[in-house]
Amino acid sequence: MPSAKRVSLFVAVLSLMVASWYPAAGQTKLLRFPDIHGDQVVFVDGDGGEKGAVTDLDAVGLIDISPEGDRVVVSRGVPPDLWVHHLSGEAPIRLTFGDGEYDQPAWSGDGSHVYMTSGNGPASDLYRVRADGLGSPEVIRDEDVAVFYPSTTPGGEWVTFYELRPETQRDILALRQDSPSEVVEVVATPANERGPQLSPDERFMAYVSDVTGIDEVYVTRFPSGEGRWQVSSGGGWEAIWSVDGNRLFYRTATEYREAVVDPGEGFRVIRTQPLFSTDRFAINNHVPLWKVAPGGDGFYMVKTNPMPPELEIVLNAAIELTPER
Repeated sequence: MPSAKRVSLFVAVLSLMVASWYPAAGQTKLLRFPDIHGDQVVFVDGDGGEKGAVTDLDAVGLIDISPEGDRVVVSRGVPPDLWVHHLSGEAPIRLTFGDGEYDQPAWSGDGSHVYMTSGNGPASDLYRVRADGLGSPEVIRDEDVAVFYPSTTPGGEWVTFYELRPETQRDILALRQDSPSEVVEVVATPANERGPQLSPDERFMAYVSDVTGIDEVYVTRFPSGEGRWQVSSGGGWEAIWSVDGNRLFYRTATEYREAVVDPGEGFRVIRTQPLFSTDRFAINNHVPLWKVAPGGDGFYMVKTNPMPPELEIVLNAAIELTPER
């Protein structure tokens, strides 16, 4: 982050430039400075207390944690590319190089590859790339509809995602990682279903649907899509499972919450309780922007660093610059 003196000098110089564009004395102009802010991936405990940053300030998108818990894959930059950050402090590995808008990463079950999407508009596709930086992205699913937000589980066999279809809007599908051509529909209704997240044993799937007219978190059996149990009330998004599958975390409009569940033959929500506020963190109504730490002792989240306040600059005013000592 630039020092206060450097920012002040930058503001002074910029105001002189703006004054030349708007010569009328006494005019004012509100300016913002997008290059002195950014987002970070941070680790927080169960109460939301920050325990350290994983990345520097950048335009951070989505994240995922490797099955071993030693790496974080992050979409960064504009347009986005994928980077693997080692929690041990090793130099990050860049996986994609600007030849497509690669975004929405998810680790393969064995940690050898990263799934992702690429493309904008009506036909984004599902890709996979090696996590060690060798090789190029390979297309996994190429259809005439947009594919969004792949998701996997550590050691799991499946990739879930949703597609935007002209007849039924957003529908959730899944494919086997070792047999990408085997695609099944999990939840496909006239409502919008999105944000699929598999339980650790891949027996249940949490997702968001607006079937009642507002977004709520639901759970269904996987991969059959049988049964539907509502978890949230009054609005819910960004559902993720605990390591043992006995808790489901999700977000409301103002806070993150924890649902204690019984994932037996008949799924049951025992109780829900608050965790911490959403104030400091990036949120998304389509896919979780937070991940459970593999040890179950906290979460990896995208922390927002807000823009500095708007600055009022008086044009054509006398400006006195004090040398930095």
